[in-house]
Amino acid sequence: MIKARLKTVRSERPIRPIRRFLAFLPFLPVSKKLFTTLASVYRSEGRGTERVVRTGRCYDASMPELTCTAHRAGDYESRTEEYEMTFSAGGAKRTLAVKYQAARAYEINAGLDAAVETARETIAAANLDARPTDGALSQFAWRTLQSVKYEEGGSKTSRLEI
Repeated sequence: MIKARLKTVRSERPIRPIRRFLAFLPFLPVSKKLFTTLASVYRSEGRGTERVVRTGRCYDASMPELTCTAHRAGDYESRTEEYEMTFSAGGAKRTLAVKYQAARAYEINAGLDAAVETARETIAAANLDARPTDGALSQFAWRTLQSVKYEEGGSKTSRLEI
C-alpha cells in the first residue's frame, strides 16, 4: 500500500516547465530514500496558480532491517560493563558478548569493532546486498548499548534500515 500526502503550493510561475519535468521523472534514476512524484493536479485560482501535488515514498515496500537486541549482564555496580548483543537480519542471528571498562577508550573501540564485524556477518548470512558503512554500524551498536546501560537486566531492541 502506498502512503501519500498532499501539499499545496502557490506559485506565480507558469506551469509548463514543471509539467515537462514531471514527464521525464520516470526516466530519472531515483534513490530509494527520495520522494517521487506520483501525480500532479493543477488548477488556476485568482491571481496565481495553485498546484496540488500528491507525493509518496518510493520505498513503501518493506526494506530489510538489521535489528540489535542488547541487555546488560554482570555486576551493575562495577566499573566493567558487560553486554550481550544479538544481531538479526532476514533469518540470520549472531550473538556477541561485549565487555569493557568505561574509562578505557581502546576497550570501547575494540568492542564496537567486534559489533561491526558481527553485524556484517549477520548481513552476509542473510544474503542481503546492503553495505552500510562502518560508522553507521558503529553508531547503531553504540546507541543500542547506551539505551540499555541503566536498564539492569532489561533488554532493548534497535532497528536500522539497510
